[in-house]
Amino acid sequence: MSRRGVLYVARVPPRMGPGIIKSLLSPYGDVTRVYLVAEDKSARKRRQRMGGSGRGVRYTEGWVEFAERKVAKRVAAG
Repeated sequence: MSRRGVLYVARVPPRMGPGIIKSLLSPYGDVTRVYLVAEDKSARKRRQRMGGSGRGVRYTEGWVEFAERKVAKRVAAG
C-alpha cells in the first residue's frame, strides 16, 4: 500500500473553493481531501474597507491530499 501524498497550495485565488480545486486536480489522480484556510476576520474587514468584494469566503492557503504519494510529487514538479 502506498502512502498518501500532500500538496501545499501557497496562494488560493479569489472565488476558488475546495470543490473547484478538487475538480482541477482530480484529472492527475485520486484527490482524497482538500483543506483550505479561510481568511481571518480582520483581513476580511480591511479588504472590504479598501473596496474589495464582500461576497463569499476567501482562502489564504491550503493542502490537497492525493491517494498516492507519487501522484502528489508529479503534480508538484509539473
